[in-house]
Amino acid sequence: MKDFIIKIIKGIIVGIAAMTAGAGTFAIILGIYDRCMEIISNPFKGFKDNLKYITPILIGIGLSALVFGNVVIYCLNEYNALTRCVFLGIIIRRYTYII
Repeated sequence: MKDFIIKIIKGIIVGIAAMTAGAGTFAIILGIYDRCMEIISNPFKGFKDNLKYITPILIGIGLSALVFGNVVIYCLNEYNALTRCVFLGIIIRRYTYII
């Protein structure tokens, strides 16, 4: 159950990032990109396991679109540069921990 909720949260983060053209980067940062690409490239290999893995992520992406869609649109319209800088800052901050 804990893993399911964590994946939903990761999906929400990726969904929000998708609204600002940074979904792939955030998926890499969250460690879900490789597995998602494997599932997309061959969805029927290990179908049940793939479905168990991807379902909470898709739920999170859908929730983020419903809950945060208008917030992100407002921020991009009113504070475009600042909003993009916040997302860029999150990405840079994460990569400085890796290095």
